[in-house]
Amino acid sequence: MNTRPGFGPYGLGLWEQADGCSKESRHEGRGSVWGYRTIAVSSADGRYQAAMTVTTPSLPTELEGPSTGNRRDLLDSQVESSLNETLDRLCMSTR
Repeated sequence: MNTRPGFGPYGLGLWEQADGCSKESRHEGRGSVWGYRTIAVSSADGRYQAAMTVTTPSLPTELEGPSTGNRRDLLDSQVESSLNETLDRLCMSTR
């Protein structure tokens, strides 16, 4: 199951993502505050974990620039993809 919510101006949550190495789900935490965006990913057993915090480039507010939300969503997706690829490589290397 993949639930990909967008970020609001502030937020923190926990979502499940299919695990590329097991039948279990990965757990993802996401949050944002004051121009910082954080995504953390953990395997169900906690053996593999990765987190990344990035600062967003200066962007207009979503009221000033309608595409701002799409640009932030793209950044979030790229960070999430990098973290999940890293966890996939880590767990596959121990098989």
